Amino acid sequence: MADSLLNEVAGFQSRLSAKAFLRPLTRGWERRIGLAAEDTGVKVMLIFSNHAVQHVGWTDREKTDLMLYGSERNLAMMFAGDEFGYLRASSFVRKKGPLRDQLKLDALLRLTASSRR
Repeated sequence: MADSLLNEVAGFQSRLSAKAFLRPLTRGWERRIGLAAEDTGVKVMLIFSNHAVQHVGWTDREKTDLMLYGSERNLAMMFAGDEFGYLRASSFVRKKGPLRDQLKLDALLRLTASSRR
């Protein structure tokens, strides 16, 4: 199941890098965002730096600017690129960190998602 979260985070990275109009949103935004799947123990850190985002394994000793806690399924749904899945999953994921960072991540996830209509 851990592959699911990692695959969705990698897909988010690809969608974000493909959308040049989002670069001004990430310019100068140097943040570390921790994703903690409470049901499986999987921990991933997203590192935003220099117009790019990468993901690495994460341990509790490493400092984060924003934390997302929830089930692995809900975290994966947030990053899957489906607007309706994101809206559903985000109501079950807890966030801890500055509101400004929460709103910026929310904007990036929503702007890289597609709606199926």
